[in-house]
Amino acid sequence: MVKRRYSKSARIRAYKAANPSASVREIAEAVRLPSNYVYGVLWADARKGHTAASKATPKVTPKATPKATQQQQQSANDTQVGGAHYKSKAIQPWDYIVSNRLGYLEGNIVKYVSRWQDKNGMQDLEKARHYLDKLIETAQKNS
Repeated sequence: MVKRRYSKSARIRAYKAANPSASVREIAEAVRLPSNYVYGVLWADARKGHTAASKATPKVTPKATPKATQQQQQSANDTQVGGAHYKSKAIQPWDYIVSNRLGYLEGNIVKYVSRWQDKNGMQDLEKARHYLDKLIETAQKNS
């Protein structure tokens, strides 16, 4: 019998399909790949409109952990405070910000641009522009 090998992206998609609320970090740890690689695959899938793993992907289960630690390790992504405007995203903005080590100004730009259609509309785009103006101003002073 030939053992079937699955691609890295297939393993990521399978884990995400089996664990829809899993964060990028959780997926990366489970499939043993870097967080930025996992984010890239999920982002590309979201752009293409992929919502679930194909039938040919392997079933991946999370690493076994003791019950006590499993209960204590509830992800911050599982508890959305102040609305569900980030819950619908394939990758939550703060996961992207942390994975890419973005600063305060860049992080707020990502946050406002990603939520503008689901929350405050043009006001969020104007806030993003305001942070971008400040970022440009700071970069010009420092160069």
